[in-house]
Amino acid sequence: MAVVGLADFAALAAFVMVVRPLAATWWSYTFVGSVVILLTATGHYRSRITLNVAREARSIAACTAVPLLVLAAVHIKGVSTTGLVEAGLSVVVAMLVLRCALYALIRRLRAKGIYGERTLIIGAGQIGTTFAATLDEHR
Repeated sequence: MAVVGLADFAALAAFVMVVRPLAATWWSYTFVGSVVILLTATGHYRSRITLNVAREARSIAACTAVPLLVLAAVHIKGVSTTGLVEAGLSVVVAMLVLRCALYALIRRLRAKGIYGERTLIIGAGQIGTTFAATLDEHR
């Protein structure tokens, strides 16, 4: 999930370049930091069995929108609200597209057995054996 975090950071850094190409300011760094903190706090960088961008899209959009709303409310000199909204939408789209690509890569690596995590199943009853069989079938 560290690679996903780096991809998110790349999308957020692109925000800084889109809004203020030559001179990044305190508020652009504040935005990037706030989004990363919100994504971390909401568990977007935890390892998961199921990687599904559609399930995360609403939460990613919210984690991006909250700092943008705060910035829009502050009325930063030289930055229009429309510009913030456009840049924010661009960031969300970029993050979702990058996650789609990375999740597809991770799923492919998992299927080949290259990238995986050890799993301990406690219990040898019907549920435990069914779960073990499911993990064997769907690496």
